[in-house]
Amino acid sequence: GGRSLGAGLGGGLGSGEARLLRTLLAGPQPDGAQLQLALPSALVAGPLLAEGRLRAIAERSGSRLELGAEYSPPPTQLLTITGSMLGNSMAILYIQELMQQLGVLT
Repeated sequence: GGRSLGAGLGGGLGSGEARLLRTLLAGPQPDGAQLQLALPSALVAGPLLAEGRLRAIAERSGSRLELGAEYSPPPTQLLTITGSMLGNSMAILYIQELMQQLGVLT
């Protein structure tokens, strides 16, 4: 029989491996990862701001979400997400889920 990768690493995650995994997920600077999205202005003005979902997404993900410049056509607004790579990924996932619920993404 072959050895599994987990067995090759000593079985489960010990405290050293868990710390290493957390460090790798955090990236080069723990809260220094940044992403910028251009979102439809109607989504930003309505569901994200008016309904308080932008703040909820920031709280759930642990990342900072800041609105930036507006552009057109089409009417879009820049959203900058700053935090850990994992937190930023979670924020994008929450935004994608919201857009799917609202029918913005198909």
